[in-house]
Amino acid sequence: AGFLMGAASGFFWTNRYLLALYNTNDNSRNYFFGLESFFFSITSIGVPLIIGAFISQIDGKEVFGFLFNINTSYCVVTMAAVVITVIACMTLWKGKFENPKETNFLYFRFNILWKKMLWLAALKGMVQGFLVTAPAILVLKLVGDEGALGLIQGVSGALTAVLVYVLGRMARPQDRLKIFVGGLIVFFVGTLFNGILFSATGVILFVLCKVIFQPLFDLAYFPIMMRTIDAVAKIENRNEYAYILSHEFGLFLGRAFGLLLFIFLAYCVSQDFALKYALVIVAGLVMIGMLALFYSRQDKGRVYIAVIHYVGDVVGDEITRAFGRTKFFVKSKTMRGERTEMAVEVFCDDKDMTFAERVRAIEGVEDVTLIQYNGEYHG
Repeated sequence: AGFLMGAASGFFWTNRYLLALYNTNDNSRNYFFGLESFFFSITSIGVPLIIGAFISQIDGKEVFGFLFNINTSYCVVTMAAVVITVIACMTLWKGKFENPKETNFLYFRFNILWKKMLWLAALKGMVQGFLVTAPAILVLKLVGDEGALGLIQGVSGALTAVLVYVLGRMARPQDRLKIFVGGLIVFFVGTLFNGILFSATGVILFVLCKVIFQPLFDLAYFPIMMRTIDAVAKIENRNEYAYILSHEFGLFLGRAFGLLLFIFLAYCVSQDFALKYALVIVAGLVMIGMLALFYSRQDKGRVYIAVIHYVGDVVGDEITRAFGRTKFFVKSKTMRGERTEMAVEVFCDDKDMTFAERVRAIEGVEDVTLIQYNGEYHG
């Protein structure tokens, strides 16, 4: 069952990322993931409450001549989950989605930009590996009253859902790094509370910080990931699915390292030491690693990939004229319905970026995304 759940999860998330990538652009992704986090937080609070109420009320009662107990109640809940999954699959089946091109999707050498993204994925996976197990162990060991903690977590989760929705609605692409750093700081502070206090109060404060951190982190992380895929797919002329697949490998390696670190500290030092300081170590490593990756400088050569989305046949010619004397090469054009995505390699310095404003001012241009890279290419 565990193997099938893991396989199903892998298939779900890789294809779900691809659907989101194809059906959003850089300007709409903050709102998309903010809205998604809002509904995810609300349902993650509401659904357990509904299921718990159903099981507690139906246990021991007879319905249509059938006596319900705990086991049969869980069977009903499982069947309801299967029915909802089938309905979701039927809805997707009716949708008009574009399939990726049937090309090679397994690569081991990537542009330096995607290598940085894989390091980010590994750091994110390391956090996920701990957050799957550590909170439950801490609650059982130090809190005991799961009900009170669940109530606090539910209320804080609902408030965070509203906050993430508002941020997703208002935040611009350039605000993502601020949200990203803010989420990391909240998580690090939570691990310090747990490590220093190591009590029921410390666990409650840590869980509250965790509930706030996760949606904030995802709100910034996934648009950054998809913006990077937009750019490197044009640079290397590869299928977007190749990057999503390698991203899952990065997450897996991070999760494995995080879990192995916890097991090593628990067995070689003590379980209490692992519960106290492993989270602090991981949070510190993630903060240092992610900030180093974000703020590391590129080579002095100024080469950009401009990803431009526009509508209209004439607009493409106007865009090429808007570059003026700036050296550029059109690397690809992708047409999805009436919408066209143009990827242009641009050579310029930071003082001569006026072409971006000229392109953005053209009627029919939806957005312009500039990604700097050092020209390194691995075919």
